[in-house]
Amino acid sequence: MARAMAGAAVRAQEMGGVLEQPIAETPIAVVDFEATGPRPDEDHVIEVAVVRLEPSGSTEAGAWFEESRVVLDSVIAPAGGVDDNGVGASHVHKLTTDDLVGAPAFEALWPELEAALGGAVFAAYNVLADVTMLETALGRAAIEAPPLPTLCALRVRTMAGLGRPVGLGKASAKAGIEIEGRHSALGDALATAELVRRSMAALAERNVVTWADLRRVKRHTYMRTLANGLWPVVETPTASVAKQRRQIETHAATGQTQEAAHE
Repeated sequence: MARAMAGAAVRAQEMGGVLEQPIAETPIAVVDFEATGPRPDEDHVIEVAVVRLEPSGSTEAGAWFEESRVVLDSVIAPAGGVDDNGVGASHVHKLTTDDLVGAPAFEALWPELEAALGGAVFAAYNVLADVTMLETALGRAAIEAPPLPTLCALRVRTMAGLGRPVGLGKASAKAGIEIEGRHSALGDALATAELVRRSMAALAERNVVTWADLRRVKRHTYMRTLANGLWPVVETPTASVAKQRRQIETHAATGQTQEAAHE
């Protein structure tokens, strides 16, 4: 698997992005950040989850990716510490100061997050929001990283004809996906991954095979990022500093339980 991921990253770098690469051969890292509030310049990320969709090797529409795989699920100590910043919008993300006791700082978790994103397109439900949170956290930690190719699940779901643009909760309900732990990073990332899978299956039926094909369906501004190369594949640190708030399971419409973090 690592060799296949590394190959995808090398091909994308050589081609100047993922545009001409088959979607079915490209890993997708579905990310969700939870933050103390909606203002990246003032607020801080306090939780992240990354769910990978790895190529299955099949070219059959609807079977391009393996089962969703949780590779990272952790709370994050806000920059400056919990005492200085608190947890912000606790009524939304349901995190408390107790949940953040012993949480790693962003820079301490970074090697695990970098490994989780390596060799993959960065996807999120509202990708601009999550990319902005990532870039802000990187800047505060004085970590340099090149821009990633990105995929907006909200937009691609509409492009696939699965419904008008709505929030993750409504989109999941329409698809029969139950989110256990709404506004937890893991619950939202698992639901988003399932929506991405179904969107890609629907687009495959319309002969959308490469990322360039996807961009031709409708040119959204974020799609300029598909000219960016994938991050190199790096090894996951053997000693993890990640700290989970709790184990969360998300059930798809089929009733099949998605993999819980680090089972």
